[in-house]
Amino acid sequence: MGMFPFRGKMGNVVFYKLNGQWVARTKGGATAEQIATQPRFQRTHENSLDFGRAMRASQAMRATFQPMSHTNPDKLLGRRLLTTMISVIKADTKSKRGFRNVLDGKLELFEGFEFNEKGKLSNTITAPYKPAIDRETGEMTISIPSFIPQKMVFAPAAATHFKFISGGSALDFESKKPEVSLDSSAELPLNNVATGEIVLNIKVPANSTHPLFLALGVEFYQEMNGVMYRLTDGSFNALAMVKVSPR
Repeated sequence: MGMFPFRGKMGNVVFYKLNGQWVARTKGGATAEQIATQPRFQRTHENSLDFGRAMRASQAMRATFQPMSHTNPDKLLGRRLLTTMISVIKADTKSKRGFRNVLDGKLELFEGFEFNEKGKLSNTITAPYKPAIDRETGEMTISIPSFIPQKMVFAPAAATHFKFISGGSALDFESKKPEVSLDSSAELPLNNVATGEIVLNIKVPANSTHPLFLALGVEFYQEMNGVMYRLTDGSFNALAMVKVSPR
């Protein structure tokens, strides 16, 4: 998996694309080799190492939740994930510069993260919900009390039904095989009839030593001749990280 399309800086290191490759330079024009080997660029090299860890961690998170976010076409998702991950790493007060990492940072910063900036969960669903994570058992739940869809769901004009989706992961940032456990509600009609209580259940390994992440999303459908067709309107399909348990 390649790097995200990110142009920006960390400290005095500028990252950009050159001839199809992502490269790093200082504002003064030092090359990557100079940054890595010359003592006067030690601070720059340290910033570059921290940036690399943020980049890899962002890629891992995006790959993990891709099965849920593929209907949320946000072209800037990679950049926003990376920006938040950089903030996570910068919050690491235990490690020296150049050795800062996400596990000693502040992964709680991802709680509330919206995977679709144009279709935020907070704007699409106003019904209350309660997420919970039990590290000891590995059980994750999202409880949604009874509500009236037409009053608390903002849907595309063509939608007749909606569905809640949830995903949880004991995210190993070093693994090459991202894993997410999924659950979903039934397709529910967009009407004035109150739903029953909805409980979404996710199971991850008990007593995991990895950070735990729980996401909630909503998808919309149009029923036609008894068949449900999923709508891919990027302004409504939403997904957000609703609970984080760092370690």
